[in-house]
Amino acid sequence: WMVDEFGNEEQRQKWLPSMVSMENFTSYCLTEPGHGSDAGNLSTKAELRDDGYYYLTGEKAFISGGGHSDVYLVMARTSNDGP
Repeated sequence: WMVDEFGNEEQRQKWLPSMVSMENFTSYCLTEPGHGSDAGNLSTKAELRDDGYYYLTGEKAFISGGGHSDVYLVMARTSNDGP
């Protein structure tokens, strides 16, 4: 649902067909040490840099399918603002 809801059209076209058909196994990365699965207290950050890519800093834990997934959807903050 995250790609469908928050992705742009190019991302939907690229990722959704293989995700919904299970051709690519996808993991959802939310849980963090010390914060659990409380999305309102995320500390992992995604910083957009000059090269157009996001760079992640932080830690995730208990990722279902970790090590076996083809795609990892990482929940991260893009600003300091919380809910």
